[in-house]
This record gives sequence, structure tokens and C-alpha cells, in this order.
Amino acid sequence: MKLFIFTSLLLLVSSFSQAAESVGKVILSFGQNVAVSTAGDERALKRQADVFANDLLKTSAKGRLQIRFTDGSRLSLKPNTEFKIDDYRFDEANPEDGKAIYKLLKGGMRTISGKIGKVDKEDYKLDAVVATIGIRGTDFSVEKVGERVSGSVSQGKINVAAKQGGSRDIASGRSFSLVGPRGSVNVFKTPAATETSEETTESSESEDFSEEETEQQEESSSTATDESTTTDESSSQESTSETTEQTSVSTESGDSSTTLDLNTTTATTSDSTGSTVPASDPQAETNNNQEVVLASPNPTGNGEAAPMGSLVAVAFTEKDPVKGLNGSSGRVIVDGQSAITVDKTIGTGDVVTGLVYLDSSNSTDNNCSPCSFTGPSTATSLSENNTKTIGGTNVTWGRWGTGYTVLENGSEVETDGSFQFMYADGLTPAANVLAKTGDYVYRLESTAGAYTKPEIETGATGSLNDFSGSPGTGGHLYSGTYFRVDFDSEQLLEIGIEANVAGRDYALREDANANMSLNNVLSGGDVKLTGVCTGGDCGASTDMSGRMTIDFVGAGAEGAVTSYGASGENAGTGTTGTISGTILLEAMPSP
Repeated sequence: MKLFIFTSLLLLVSSFSQAAESVGKVILSFGQNVAVSTAGDERALKRQADVFANDLLKTSAKGRLQIRFTDGSRLSLKPNTEFKIDDYRFDEANPEDGKAIYKLLKGGMRTISGKIGKVDKEDYKLDAVVATIGIRGTDFSVEKVGERVSGSVSQGKINVAAKQGGSRDIASGRSFSLVGPRGSVNVFKTPAATETSEETTESSESEDFSEEETEQQEESSSTATDESTTTDESSSQESTSETTEQTSVSTESGDSSTTLDLNTTTATTSDSTGSTVPASDPQAETNNNQEVVLASPNPTGNGEAAPMGSLVAVAFTEKDPVKGLNGSSGRVIVDGQSAITVDKTIGTGDVVTGLVYLDSSNSTDNNCSPCSFTGPSTATSLSENNTKTIGGTNVTWGRWGTGYTVLENGSEVETDGSFQFMYADGLTPAANVLAKTGDYVYRLESTAGAYTKPEIETGATGSLNDFSGSPGTGGHLYSGTYFRVDFDSEQLLEIGIEANVAGRDYALREDANANMSLNNVLSGGDVKLTGVCTGGDCGASTDMSGRMTIDFVGAGAEGAVTSYGASGENAGTGTTGTISGTILLEAMPSP
């Protein structure tokens, strides 16, 4: 009996020693950071503090934490992060038996992997609740906000697998995003950081995990180990580490700006003939006849990347939490960063099922870094789908009623109603547009009906008024739906969009301060609109304002793909009304 008790005590002590064995040390700590044991006990995480298996690491609102694990891996946690060391085993004598299972509950992290996982990749796993990440390389960042998980790879490769969905390998120089356990793993090229200040630029060139800085940190406080001098040591560390802290913050800020949250998927290659084929490797090397073209989300699984130079005009109603309802419109042109997915197996023509737009202008007004659209996995909610060839260019339009998602910089945009698109497989070269002479009207033809029905904030749809040669309002020569351009002076002269929806009459015109130069349109600029809504819920009159995109299509600019969106508040009721849509307008000499 005594032998049994003694043996049991030895096993208990051995088990306790093993459980209490340190798995890593804190090498940098700023702010109020703690570790929570499985028993619920909290302890502050200062520099040189030990961390243990099963610890829950928590950083404060201004906290930052860096840890070196016993296998040589390093971890950096951003503010407001919760990171659990679910399982960690490592023996220097038998590194192939090591295992590391981590869980990112919320917040952001960056890690450089160590010896664990070098032999067997399955030995390392990061659980981000809605997705699991396995390493195929060394240096990557992950951020979890709610059910959205995003990140980027600086070196090597990782595998991201949705808990109830598909998985993707993410290579160096690529970022990823998914929303929810059933979400598709979308991948896009990591955009360059946009810092401009000298201090930020210099600091962003350094690594988060500088060995030299870490060693200096350890040396600077190695003489202050007495528990009674903890406060002084902390102050001394903070003082002597000021430069390092600024570097760490700036570098992670750089990571934040490059660890962007939106989408693309498969890469494709575009050969010299302009055709597109799936690429076997998203990191495919370029040569004289090929260039890598990023593709956008592919929800149906049958999509293909649209060719370089193709475009889509889009329109939908956005429910902005600050600005309220907004009639949104825009365009995406495939340019090597922004991309479009089209599916030729559903509906008619090239149906747009996904897109990603990356704003490379560094604009602070509308900075998509990037923004994306993911359509439904089936065509059940596709309507008004049709196609037409004009001047050798194929144009397809349609409306997704439900099941789509719009993301802006990683956050889902709340929308009302449908998502309208009009796709063209090529643009008129600018030289061809500028070679045209004379006064032209690009107008809606009643026999063509090439448009998605104008939609208002209630989801109701209506019709557009055809072009008419009769005089219009506001000094316009014409009425109906059209725009007029003088190619000799390279100026747009007038714009008219007239619609009838749910008993309301809409009349939109170019704003008095709109940029009407042809160069603005050819450079990708839109045109500011103003107008009124009368009748129905609009009452006597509701002032409207918005935007219109214009892109010429056909070898000789025989047509124009356009989108428009406008919003206005009824002065009497205080309610906001919107209208949006897409239109294919066809050219004819001005009557």
C-alpha cells in the first residue's frame, strides 16, 4: 500500500511538473496583457514571463505581446486579442514528435513558425473558430473579427480550410478572407502598403520580430530581476524600448494595411490571343506571352476569369449605418489587380458571378482595399438576364435578387433589394474614341430594351423612358434616357435618365458642377448627377443627387455601358428614396 501511494505521488508530481513546464517566454509586452489558466487564474505578462500549455493569452485595448516558443517559433499579438495555447509539446531531442495546436478567438496575430511542423505539417494547427489554418511555410498573419477571418502570407504557404466548406492554399504575397464556417475561402494579391510618412516608411521596412531588438530588450533589463523592482523595471523597459515599440506598432500597422480582407479566387493566365484558361498555380510565373490575372470569387464553381480590359458596371442600394440608404453605382475593369468572374454555363451570355475591385489611387474618399461581390452558388435568383453584341463587343446584363454578398474592406455591406450588373468583354480603345468626330447621342432604343429595370429602395422595379427627339427640361435639346457627346470638343454636352417606378417619376440630369470632359470618362471618372422625383411617395418633389459611370464599347464606340445611382430625402416626410440601374446606350448622330 505504501509503495502504491508513493508511486502515485511520484506520478502526480511528474504530471504536475510536465503540465507546469514553460512552453515559451514573453520577449516584448506593452500595455496590460494577461494569461488565464484553465483554473481561471490571471497573471500579468511582463517581459521574460513564462507561458504554459492551455494558457489563454489576452491583450488589452492598447496591448501588444510577443512570445518566443521553445521550438523557436515567434508570435505577435495585436490589441484586443484572445489567443489560446490549446496543446503544445516539444522536446529538442525529438523535434519530430512536437505538436502545437493554437486557437485564435478574436483579434489579430502574426507568427513565424519554428521546428514544430517542419517534419509533419499536421503537427501545427491554428483554429480560428470558423476555419482551420495549417502551415506550409513560415511567416503569416491572421485576423478574426466576428465570423470573418482574414490574413496574409509573407513567406512560405498556409492552408485555410472553412469548418464546413472548402479549403485553399495561400502562397507568399497573397491574402485571404472568408466569412462564417460555410464561407468560401477567397484569395487576392496582397496590395502594397500605402504609408507615406518618412517615419512610417522607415519602420515598415523592419521586421516585427527583430532578433537584434529582442536581444537588446533582454539585455537592458537582465539586471532587474528582483520582484521588488518590478515597477521600476517596467518603467525602465518602456523607456528604453520606446523606439522598439514605435517600430513594432508601425510595422504591425503596415501589416494591417496589407493584410486586407477581401476576395479573389483562382488565378488564370491570359495568353497573347486574349483567351483565358485556369492556371495550375496561383503563383504562376510570367513570361513574354503570359501574365497572371487574378480572378474574383467563383461561387458556382464553373466560372472563369474575365479577360484583361473587360468591365462590369454595377448598381445596388446600400444601407450605410451612418449615411442611411444610398443608390450606389460603379464599375470594375480587369487590370491585373481588379478582376471579374463570369459563368457561361448559367443564364445567357457571360453572367457575372464574382468580382473584386482594388482601388490603387490611395483615395481616402472611396478606398477599396479591396471591395468584392460574391454571387449565389446557383442561378435561381438570376433575372432580366440577356445579351447583345454591339460593334463586335459582347454585352451581358442581369439582376441577382438574393443570395449575394458585397464586402467593403473586409466588412459586409448591408444592401436592400437586388444586385444589378452589365458586363462587356472589352472596351473601346481610347484612341478609337478620340478619333470619332461630330455630335452623337447615345440613347436607349425601345426595340433593344438593353437595361436592368430601375430599382428603388423598396425593391420595386419599373421602366426607363426611351430617347425622344423632343425638347427636354433644363435647357436640354432632348428628353428620355441618353447622353450626348461632342467628339470634336471632347465634351459631354447633356445627360438624361428618366424612369417610372411605383407611381414615381424620376428625372436625372448632369449636375451643374459635373466634370463633363471626355478625358474624365476615359480615365475612369464618373459624372455627378442631380434631379428630382415626383409623384407617389416622393410627393410634390424630392431632390435627388448621384453618380453615373460611362464606358464606351465596340470597335468604333458604337455603344456605352453605363450605371447610375441616386438618392434623395423627402423634405416633408424625412424619408430617403433611392434609384439605381444599368443601361446599354447605342450611338447615333445627333438629330
